Amino acid sequence: MRPGVKDGFIDAQIPEPRSGRFGKTAARMAQVLGDGAHSDGLASPESALAARARGVLRSPGHVPGRPLQPVLEQSRAAVAVAAQRAGQSPLVTRLQKAGRIASDIGNLPRAMMTSGDIAAPFRQAAVLTIARPKLAMVAAGEMARSGVSKEAYARFVDKLGSRPEFETGKNAGLYLGSHLGEGVGGIGQREEAFISRLSGKIPIVAGSERAYTSYLDSIRSQAFDSGVREIRKAGLSSAELEKSTNALADWVNTATGRAHLGKLEPAATVLNATLFSPRMAASRVKLLNPAYYAQMPKTVRVQAMKDMLAFGGTTTGLAALAHAAGAHVETDPTSSHFGRVRFGDSPTEVDPYGGLGEYVRFANQIITGQQKLATGDVKPLDGSGKHGATRGSVAERFAESRTNPAVGFLIDALRGTTINGEPFKLSDEAARRLAPIYLQDMGDAIREGGADGLKYAAPAAVGVGVRTPSKGNLAKDASGLLGRLQAKGRVPAN
Repeated sequence: MRPGVKDGFIDAQIPEPRSGRFGKTAARMAQVLGDGAHSDGLASPESALAARARGVLRSPGHVPGRPLQPVLEQSRAAVAVAAQRAGQSPLVTRLQKAGRIASDIGNLPRAMMTSGDIAAPFRQAAVLTIARPKLAMVAAGEMARSGVSKEAYARFVDKLGSRPEFETGKNAGLYLGSHLGEGVGGIGQREEAFISRLSGKIPIVAGSERAYTSYLDSIRSQAFDSGVREIRKAGLSSAELEKSTNALADWVNTATGRAHLGKLEPAATVLNATLFSPRMAASRVKLLNPAYYAQMPKTVRVQAMKDMLAFGGTTTGLAALAHAAGAHVETDPTSSHFGRVRFGDSPTEVDPYGGLGEYVRFANQIITGQQKLATGDVKPLDGSGKHGATRGSVAERFAESRTNPAVGFLIDALRGTTINGEPFKLSDEAARRLAPIYLQDMGDAIREGGADGLKYAAPAAVGVGVRTPSKGNLAKDASGLLGRLQAKGRVPAN
């Protein structure tokens, strides 16, 4: 063993490579490992680990002062995968590599769209951010520091790993993106918004990923640690304690947009390639499912219900205050505007519910077979009328709105129109799938509502849902309403 001190690293030990070769697969392991690993001296898995760790230390992206332990953890996962892949045929390895490259390219637009802002608080972690503001303030500080400094992010990662409950959370399944390498789970282990490995090579996207990850990991770890303390007070048996901590980790993951996919978990890679955020979509469904809370151990269910009641009470209270101040709040759950707040004459709508309202609206439309239009009319979903909707078309539109940007682009290109029925323009649609979401939201608000629209769209920068219907769509709705009123004799025909 020799000291592993490099570029200001803390004193640690990593194994010295021994002479000889690690069987016939040494060269192939080195090829898979990369990052400075070579076949010479790969005498054992331990020396392969050392080679991988040294490669990370020497890499241009290495952050001076970062503790060695996270490097070793990530390297150990990489070596495990390398040992598995080393026995594969060269053709299979090349096909897998080509698949990873294609996945990186296909997922890059999603990373671009979610970069440049600080959206984690009210997008993925809306429930815990609103329910536990004290934890959110601590997480916001970590996010601000990590977003602008690699060194600050490295210190955050070290601090997170030194928590007393770190191993408890790890064993329970608590997801901490900063402490997962690309190991057995591959790139699917990263936060969904930044699954593409290419995102880390673009400065503004890399900074956004650090900010995003640090906020979510901070609020997750704080919520889990406080929950574990409450569970320990209950005096449970070891089996009950394990069950409760596992359920707590699942709750924290779900409340921050990282739900387990259940029976679809083996298909996570495919789902990530086709949907925008499959785990976040699953989390929203679970949060609205009473059966999810019913199967929780009592100690965890109490904490989960407190969080949801605090979240629901705060957001509904804010919407009520906005309504009292003159804002329009849509309360019909069959309306596409359900739960959204609109101020004055501005067409821009703000969603205070972290996207949960969209799932409530979709479920109500499917169950009741009705849809409330922007004009105020409620129509049955029976396909009647020139462009009458059906339950099937509503479900199709809902699913399409949640596709991966690359998949959505392909669908629009093949159809010749956008999801809103507008003509497909290559340059416009390509830009829309690369520009950050919050900039698109602000641009729409300014274009449709003038300079005043900016103040209503500003919350998009922290992940609050903002939408501005185009004047073209509003004009079509108004024209349709006028025609129906004329047909009923309520408005004289020209």
